[in-house]
Amino acid sequence: AKNPDLIVVSGAITALAAKKATASVPIVFMALGDPVGIGAVRSLARPGGNVTGVSFISSELAGKRVQLVKALVPAAKRIVVLWDSRNTNARAESGVALAAAASLQLKAEPIALASDADLPRALNRLQANRPDVLYVVFEGGTVATNGTLIAEFGVRHRVPVVSGWRNLTEAGGLISYAPDIPAMFRRSASYVDRILRGAKPSELPVEQATTVELVINARTARALGVTIPREILLRADRVIE
Repeated sequence: AKNPDLIVVSGAITALAAKKATASVPIVFMALGDPVGIGAVRSLARPGGNVTGVSFISSELAGKRVQLVKALVPAAKRIVVLWDSRNTNARAESGVALAAAASLQLKAEPIALASDADLPRALNRLQANRPDVLYVVFEGGTVATNGTLIAEFGVRHRVPVVSGWRNLTEAGGLISYAPDIPAMFRRSASYVDRILRGAKPSELPVEQATTVELVINARTARALGVTIPREILLRADRVIE
């Protein structure tokens, strides 16, 4: 209604809401998983329309996350995949994670959250029937805004948590493997600059994240009795002591 010169968004829900609200005001997304898959742009090379920005494809990293946590917790038999069902990209990533778990002979159980109120109920269920690993899908929604709560649950109930959220690992999760989100946010500023100087969003190709970070919380590993293999420690971009 205020007719801004440009709208900057982060995440699938806000990107699609902005796209629905206007077809003329330029929209720049700062960190969006699979913008083509959710219909935000026509293609990465030729976005078309009024939307462009910086993207990551988190579902491509889901299998690697499962492999990493299996290497850290080799005795694991059951993994729960927690995701926000309101997010289309989260649905895609959860499917890849479940398939990767099955390929490693892990019994995989999905828990889809339809609202914020579902999270406390889900954690209560997990407390009563504790999994060997909790995989938190790397997409916006309830799991993103409650990362500290989920990480603290993992430490308190001795459940290793793997995700793509660095802040979740900093809060007590065991491991994260994901694109460098702050770098993506900084890169999106160049889109804002070019569009405000006259460039058209439809002619600015979507960039994909090129830096992927592996973060391990050694303090959590000790609390859980998990031994971190040397080869994984050497690959880590950051180890939280």
